[in-house]
Amino acid sequence: MPSVLGVLGCCTDGELTLNEFIERLSLVAEYGGLLGARGLTPEDLELLDRVIPMTKTESSALAVRAARGLRGKIQIRGGYRTAELTPFSAVTFYLDPLVVFERVNGIAKELVNTETIEDADEILRKAGLPSELAFQRSGEWKKYLASGAGT
Repeated sequence: MPSVLGVLGCCTDGELTLNEFIERLSLVAEYGGLLGARGLTPEDLELLDRVIPMTKTESSALAVRAARGLRGKIQIRGGYRTAELTPFSAVTFYLDPLVVFERVNGIAKELVNTETIEDADEILRKAGLPSELAFQRSGEWKKYLASGAGT
């Protein structure tokens, strides 16, 4: 089945720096997997302004703020991570998921046959990659919620 992977809000979750994102995006492009890109339009922003308050998304809200000119390093998740906002944060990059899986994201192949979330978390931990599960288990989420950042 044909599919497309859309990535909005690069660097807004604090998992990659801008340089790391550009390196990975360049690899995807090198292998023919960069299918296109589209920035948030005024209409998109109007819709997101209505939807985001009904969710617990920090990353999408930061993409909207980036579309309105906010840039620089920002503490997120109650200081647990730092996001790097740029105009690229307001762009959705469209990628071929097979290229990402087969040629760029080596860890994905290790995760595909895991049977439990603990197995997946262990693979990510050994690779030095942050996971949502590690964030939840660390107790940092309590500070995050107390800060009101996720609301």
